[in-house]
Amino acid sequence: MQIFATALIGLLMAVLHGIECGIWAAVYLWVGALDSPTDALLYSVDSMATLGASGLTLQRPWQVMGGLEVAEGQKLSFEAKADPRRGKTSAENLKML
Repeated sequence: MQIFATALIGLLMAVLHGIECGIWAAVYLWVGALDSPTDALLYSVDSMATLGASGLTLQRPWQVMGGLEVAEGQKLSFEAKADPRRGKTSAENLKML
């Protein structure tokens, strides 16, 4: 039962992160930082995952927004790895096994 709950929480988090990427992409389009909805979503997912492999860049006045999204993606990644029950990261929990 606990595996099912964990999987459900993981799926919910993935959906919420996808929605967040969509919101960032909509903002990029709204301010004119990117021209295509596809490019905006690709850039947003790439930035949130902190990969930087898409080859897309924002227009010069909006490049700080991309950095903010990268910082938010890193923060969410670190939070997802934390174990709130013990205050340890998943890597530290694996060392205990």
